[in-house]
Amino acid sequence: MYWFPHTDSIRKYLNYCVRCIYYLRKVCLDQILINFYYAIVQSKLQYGIICWGGATANKVVPILKLQKRIIRILCKKHRLHASFDLFKKLSILPVKHLYCYKVLKLFFIRSGYLNSRSSNTYSLRVNSQNFVVVPGFRTCAYENFYLVASCRLFNSLPDSVRNIRLHKVFLKTIKIWLLNKNYDEVEDIFTTVT
Repeated sequence: MYWFPHTDSIRKYLNYCVRCIYYLRKVCLDQILINFYYAIVQSKLQYGIICWGGATANKVVPILKLQKRIIRILCKKHRLHASFDLFKKLSILPVKHLYCYKVLKLFFIRSGYLNSRSSNTYSLRVNSQNFVVVPGFRTCAYENFYLVASCRLFNSLPDSVRNIRLHKVFLKTIKIWLLNKNYDEVEDIFTTVT
């Protein structure tokens, strides 16, 4: 699918949010700004991200740049300040990290880890090392979408995380795992052949 109209509308919306947060930071407390971020920015970013989050970099990078700008404004930092530590400080996931988080969350639920008797579980082919077999793909566009990305992400998790069976513990652990990975490390997960 061609995601430019959707990502462009998100980019325009985030531009509007940049202006709002810039003026609000002068009159609001930090916690109110964080709540505003989650209510207005995060909710828009995560809506349908499992579908559009695997789009090509030229569609996702402009959104990431605006998200970094918003984070710098929230932390009252200069526009050239490094943003990765600010994301960790606020415990906010960058857009590609958020995509990974949402994909792993859905994969955990659908794979049957949440409830072994669930009717909507995938029939996963798991080898002896607890790795999921990545489905084959013929096009580069399909490589980063949910079916392939979810298996690659799950396989890239440490053994201790892959063996977690409690939903809340799994989500908390993968959020910490993702916050400790920089932008390049997350991108490498999708380019590594498993």
